[in-house]
Amino acid sequence: MTEANPARDMRVRCTFYAKTPAPGGGYYYRNISLRGWEDGPLITFHPPAIGDLIWLTDADRTAASGTWRVTGRDWLLNDYGSMNWPYGEQHPVKGPMLTIIVEPAEGLFVDQVIEPDEDGEEQQPNDTTEDDRG
Repeated sequence: MTEANPARDMRVRCTFYAKTPAPGGGYYYRNISLRGWEDGPLITFHPPAIGDLIWLTDADRTAASGTWRVTGRDWLLNDYGSMNWPYGEQHPVKGPMLTIIVEPAEGLFVDQVIEPDEDGEEQQPNDTTEDDRG
C-alpha cells in the first residue's frame, strides 16, 4: 500500500496447479484450492521460487495436501486500462497474478534413516506421512 493511494495492494496473487503424470502419457494439471481469509489465490509479497518446497492444503481434495516442489511459474502483469490498472492511474492498483506449477515432493527429510535412541530403541522419523496427491 502506498501513501498516494492507500487502496493500492501490490502483493502477488498466486494460484497453484498440481502436475501429475497421466496413464497414457502427458500430464494432468489440477487446481489446488486454497482456503484463506478469502477463498481464491494465495496473496503474498513473497511467492515461492522454482525449486522451493511448499506445503499446501487442498480444500477440495484432502488427499492432495502435502509437500510440493515448485517446477514452473507464469506471471501475468497488469495491462494499462484494465480493472487492475485503470486509465488515469500512474501505477496498477493490484499486484500481478502468478500461476505456479507444483509436483509432489518428499519434503526436506529425503531417505531419512531411523536413528536409535540411547536405549537402542528405534525412534520415529520426523515425517512419515504418506499421501495420495496424484
